[in-house]
Amino acid sequence: MGARPSQSIKTPHRATQPHENMAVLIKSDQKVPETLQGFFNRAWHWAARPEFKHCVDSSDSCAYRNNEGTNACFIGACIPDKLYHSDMEKQTLSWVLNRIGVTLDLSDLQECHDKPSFNPDYGNSIKMLRDFAYEHGLKIPTNK
Repeated sequence: MGARPSQSIKTPHRATQPHENMAVLIKSDQKVPETLQGFFNRAWHWAARPEFKHCVDSSDSCAYRNNEGTNACFIGACIPDKLYHSDMEKQTLSWVLNRIGVTLDLSDLQECHDKPSFNPDYGNSIKMLRDFAYEHGLKIPTNK
């Protein structure tokens, strides 16, 4: 996670209780996915929402979750509320995954969120997720 260019669009801020509504927003069963396909499915459904925006914090840096608890990056959308803590912000991906007990390397999946937010030349997250699925032999989910 790092600073984003100044021309990027920030996630709209809504007044809610911080991080209380993520389970509803991500339609999570409050479990961490156990497979790459499971993480991919959650990321796909998150990015396919019409209201999808890249998740940034108040300093315009990528965030696992925003301060209002209304948005998350692809990895943040896979962290159940009961495991999420604000000290995860500004930590490395490997640190966060270790904290939630995940041993998979999800850096390429997270790049599908981060690269388009840093540089529009990468296209959008859905395009990158399609390429990711192809490269990793994953199925693109058809419904929730």
